Amino acid sequence: MKEIGEIRRETMEGGDKKAEVILVRTLAADVPKLYNKNGVRCRRVRFNQVDLSEGKIKSNCFPPMLNWFCDGAMVRSDSGSVVYLIGGLSSRDELTCEPIDGASSDDVYYKCGCRLDLQKEEEGAMVWEQIDLPIKNCYIPFCASLFGKLYEFGFRYLHTPEVFDPSVGFWKELSPLPPELVGCRVSDGGVISDPQNSRFLVHLYDGTLYAFYPGSGEWERNGSLFHWRYRNVVLVDNVLYIHDFKSRGFLYAYDVARRQELKVTWSSKKYEYSNGYRVKVTKYEFDAMFYVGGGHFWMATWSPCDGDEGTTSSASTMFFKFKVDRPNNGLNVVCTPVDVQCHDIPNTIEVTGFLLL
Repeated sequence: MKEIGEIRRETMEGGDKKAEVILVRTLAADVPKLYNKNGVRCRRVRFNQVDLSEGKIKSNCFPPMLNWFCDGAMVRSDSGSVVYLIGGLSSRDELTCEPIDGASSDDVYYKCGCRLDLQKEEEGAMVWEQIDLPIKNCYIPFCASLFGKLYEFGFRYLHTPEVFDPSVGFWKELSPLPPELVGCRVSDGGVISDPQNSRFLVHLYDGTLYAFYPGSGEWERNGSLFHWRYRNVVLVDNVLYIHDFKSRGFLYAYDVARRQELKVTWSSKKYEYSNGYRVKVTKYEFDAMFYVGGGHFWMATWSPCDGDEGTTSSASTMFFKFKVDRPNNGLNVVCTPVDVQCHDIPNTIEVTGFLLL
């Protein structure tokens, strides 16, 4: 197994030179078992950065924390300077984070709502700052950022949207839902920020696609989209790209403005290493997908590595880069494999999230 920072990397063509950094949230394996007063196991959460443009890992890039709740949502502000962790408990009554026996006095406790300012990294002063919790849903909220503010739409089922304005410091409810949307179920990954049009796209479990405009509180039906079965969805230039690993195309594309499906083809469904070895990357189910500019996307996934006596001692992460071309802005999309990188993260029992920084 490779040490931290080592990499198995082969490239089919030159990629973007801009920084392409993925935050990897993990559960640590090398910590003593800690329990709160109710006997609930407390887990240590760590954060690692994978710089895909350089092929390097920076371990423990953010302050770690202790957590005995669920992990909740991990969201980056669209301004790019703040990372939010939101949710993880079923009710506010569970929010008791008293110090526990065996924990260090310097340990940070996750209280289901915090943020970290990335601009303070160079100052060496990055800390997790406690923030207010959403009013109605403190579990695993559907959250997205628009123009520096954080919006929350519920968990599984829609409720009145809420907004968190960092300059104010608390959540506020927006206009009530239209009657036809009350109680509607939202698809996994079904809330997408659309800053180009100052709105959110919200996809319901029945296939209906809505646009929500926070400025006016208006909801607008925007057609139907039935291939949205999975949570990895990215919006680029009014086109929704959906990672559908069970389909032949591996990727589904939908033009929101035209309300029309685009035909997706691959120049090759296999990635070929320089030594001639070939791996069919399109057979994998990836956990996250990100757009990094210039028509380039990264997908991310992970798998456990067995340690002594069958225990998990590290996690192996894999990142797949591909490029999308849409000739003449037409109805055809051509995808080309670009790069595959694999990185091992030691002392890890689970990867609980990926986020583009």
